[in-house]
Amino acid sequence: MKAKKIFPVAAIFVLLAAILTVSVSAATYTAAADDLNSLGLFIGTQRGYDLDREPTMAEAAVMLVRLLGDEAYAKENNFGHMFTDVPGWASPYVGYLCENKLLDGADGGEFYPGEPCDAEVFCAFVLRALGYTEETGDFAYGEAVDFAYELGLASDHMYYYYCYDLTRDGCVYVMYKALGAKIKGTDTTLLDRLVEKGAVGKEAAGKFREKLALVDEFKGVLTSSVLATAKKAAKQPCSAELEVILNRPAMEISFGDLSAMLESQGYTFEDLLDMMNMLETTGYTIEDLPGLLEKLKTPGSESICKMIFSLVGGEAALEVYLDYLGMDDISVYYTDGYLFAEYAGEKIRQKVDLEDMGFDMSDISDMGDLDEIAGGMFDMLPLTIGSIEKTASAEGVAYRLTNTSNYGDIAIEGSLNIAFAPGGEIGSVNFCMKLSPGEAIPVLKDYYIELQLDFKIMFGGEVTIDFPDYVRQAKEELALIDELNELLKSSTPPKYSMDFEMVFDSVKTSGNLSVIGDDFVMEYVFDDGSISKVYLKDGYFYIDADGEKTKYTMDSMIYNTIPILGFGDVYESAIRADEVGSIEKIVSEEGIVYKIYPSADDNDIYYLDGICIFTFDSKGNIVSMHYDIKAFYEGELDTVIYYTMKITATGDDVKIDFPDFSDYKEYTDDYDDYDCCGYSAMPVGKSKIICVNW
Repeated sequence: MKAKKIFPVAAIFVLLAAILTVSVSAATYTAAADDLNSLGLFIGTQRGYDLDREPTMAEAAVMLVRLLGDEAYAKENNFGHMFTDVPGWASPYVGYLCENKLLDGADGGEFYPGEPCDAEVFCAFVLRALGYTEETGDFAYGEAVDFAYELGLASDHMYYYYCYDLTRDGCVYVMYKALGAKIKGTDTTLLDRLVEKGAVGKEAAGKFREKLALVDEFKGVLTSSVLATAKKAAKQPCSAELEVILNRPAMEISFGDLSAMLESQGYTFEDLLDMMNMLETTGYTIEDLPGLLEKLKTPGSESICKMIFSLVGGEAALEVYLDYLGMDDISVYYTDGYLFAEYAGEKIRQKVDLEDMGFDMSDISDMGDLDEIAGGMFDMLPLTIGSIEKTASAEGVAYRLTNTSNYGDIAIEGSLNIAFAPGGEIGSVNFCMKLSPGEAIPVLKDYYIELQLDFKIMFGGEVTIDFPDYVRQAKEELALIDELNELLKSSTPPKYSMDFEMVFDSVKTSGNLSVIGDDFVMEYVFDDGSISKVYLKDGYFYIDADGEKTKYTMDSMIYNTIPILGFGDVYESAIRADEVGSIEKIVSEEGIVYKIYPSADDNDIYYLDGICIFTFDSKGNIVSMHYDIKAFYEGELDTVIYYTMKITATGDDVKIDFPDFSDYKEYTDDYDDYDCCGYSAMPVGKSKIICVNW
C-alpha cells in the first residue's frame, strides 16, 4: 500500500510543534526548585534557576551553604581558606565549607571554581552536611553517589549516569531529598534543624510540610483507587474512554515567516527536516512547502484521538479513532483466546495465551507494585508538583495538581485533575499541558499548543462489546476449526492402512502407510520405480532407502513427521487457525466434508494459496485427506505441495510384517532437519518425509 499524503494543515502543524519543542531543556524539578526557593534555600542565577546546565564548583559551594541555612553567617564571618583561585564573591562560601570540614582546604592549591561539579563531589558535600564522613567509614569518596542513592538522596538517573553529567536540576533533587533526611545519629531531619536555628521560618516550613502530606495522601488514594477500579472491572462490565484534544489559536503564517522562525532558532528547513524526517513521514517533499504555506491556516480546537476500552467478562475491545495526521482508525478485540485487529483495511487474528503471559482476564486487580509499574513516578511527585488542592463532595473527592515552569525559551503550564467516586474507584481524569514560545519567537509570540486529555470510566450492564462482522465471522470459523481438530483426533483408529500420493518440490511419490498402535510402516514408490521403506518400531525409526539400512533414535524432530497423517497418539493439531484464511463445512447423507483455504498475506513476501479437503463418513470416521498447496515467496512460486490419502483398511485387516532390524546401522550424525515455507522435512532416499505445519 502506497503511503498517502496527510492534509497540509496537519503536515505544517507537526513542523510548528517541532519548532516549539526543539529548545525545551531537560529540566524536571522546577517545582522542587520553587519549593526550595520559598524556604530561602535556593535562589538561582541572573537567568533564573538555570536548571538545564552543569553547576560550577563555585555554584555548588553556594548551593550547599544556602541549603544549610548559613549564607548570612558565612558572609558575615568570611572564613579564610588556602585555595588560590577562588573569586571574591565565592570566597565566603568556600571558607565556610573548609571551616566546617565539609571541604578539605588545608593544603591549599586550586579549587577550580569555574569547572563543572560532578555528582560525586556534590553528593559528598551533602552527605558531609548530614554528618556522614569518609573518616568514620560511612562512605568512600569514590562511592558517594552510591551511598547517597542508598539513603534516597540521589535519583535513578544520577545513580546510573553520574559518570556522564550532573545538572543544576540534579542538584535540586539531592537538596530537596536532603531536607527530609535525618541528621546522622538523630531523629532530626535537616528541615527540622533549619527551623530550630531560624534559617527557615515556621510558617514556610508548615506550608511545605502540608504540601508533602497532601501529596502522600494523594499517592495513597490513587494507589488504592487503581486497585479498587481494577477489582470492580473484574466483577462487572466496564468501559474507559480517553479523548485527546488539541487546542491552539487559529492563525495564518507565510513561508517567509516560517523561514524567519527557523532562522531565529538557528535552523534551516533542511536541518529540521533532516533531524525529524518530517516530510517523509507526511508524504510531502520540501518543494511542496511554499505552496502549502501560502494557504495555511491552522484550526483552533479539535479532537484528534479518541480511545475506548471495554471489558466484559473475558472479552475486551480497544477502539482508537484518529482524526489527525491522516491516520487510519485502529480496532483490537480479544475473545475466545484470540486477538483480532484491523488497521488500514488489514485484518489480523492471532491466538494469544494470556495465561502463559501471566495475565488473568478474570482478575486484573493483581497489578503488583504500582510505583514500580509507574517507573518511580510516585516518588517524584513532590518534586514535580507546583501546587496541590483537594476538594470533597457527595460525589467523592477530587485532587488538582498544577505546575508552571520555563524550560529554555518555552513556557510550560500543566494541570492534572483526578476525581474519585465514593466507592473509591477512579471517576474521571483531566490532564492539560500548554506550551508557549512567548517573546522567544516573535512571529509566534501569541501562539501556543495545548494538549488536553479527558478520561472517564463507567461500569454496569449498559457496557457491551459490539463485535464487527469480521470478528463474528472469524469466531464461527474458529469454532469450525476446533470442531475439525476434535473430529480428527476422535476419528483416529488404532489400526489403519492408507494409500497416498505426494508431490513436493517436483519430486513425486506414492505409497502406503500402515499403522498399528505406536508402530507403523511407510512405503514410498518413486517415479523410477525404486522403493524406500520407513518403519517405526519400539521407539526407533528404521529406514531402508536404495538398500542402505539406517536406524534413527526417536526425538522431537522425528515426531514432527507424523502429524501429516492426521492420526496417531502424537497428533496434536492438524490445523493451525492463524494460517486458515477461511473454512467451509458441507454436510450430506454420505458424511461431512471440510474445505480449508489458507490465509494469503498480501505483503508480497510470503503467502500460501490452494485448498485442503478433509472427508469423513456418516459415522465421523476419516475417509480421506487432500492437500493442494502452493507457497509463494516475493510473488514467485516457491514450493508446490500436493498430497492425497485414502483409507483402505482398518482394524484386524491391517497387518505389518517387520523385518529383522539387526543389520540396520545406527545413524550418529545430526539429522538434516529444516523448515521450508512452513513445512518440516527429513531425507528418505530420493524423497523426504513431509510434515505440513497447519
